[in-house]
Amino acid sequence: MAILILASALLALQSPPAVGPSVESSDEIVVIGQRVRRVRLTTRRDRRTGAQTCAIKRSSGDPAIDGAMCEAALSCAKIATREAQMVACLGPLVAAIPRRLAEMRALPK
Repeated sequence: MAILILASALLALQSPPAVGPSVESSDEIVVIGQRVRRVRLTTRRDRRTGAQTCAIKRSSGDPAIDGAMCEAALSCAKIATREAQMVACLGPLVAAIPRRLAEMRALPK
């Protein structure tokens, strides 16, 4: 069963990003959050093998964001059988993506 995940459906579940310790990191969180909203993806389960796949239908333009969204969708697809369950599962995971990616990008290289 294919489930089309609309990031806009998840926006109702997201809280606004908290102000971080610096303006730069807050700006980064906001930008990432805006890109997360652009992503459209589907998940599919192969009936023969049971393998789950994720396909990006509309990219954020950032491979790290697209990968994080697919990772979240695939983890929820393991337990969700209906769209409402998928949205409920994805809400907290998607809401955490902007902060997590901003923190990873702020680490010294």
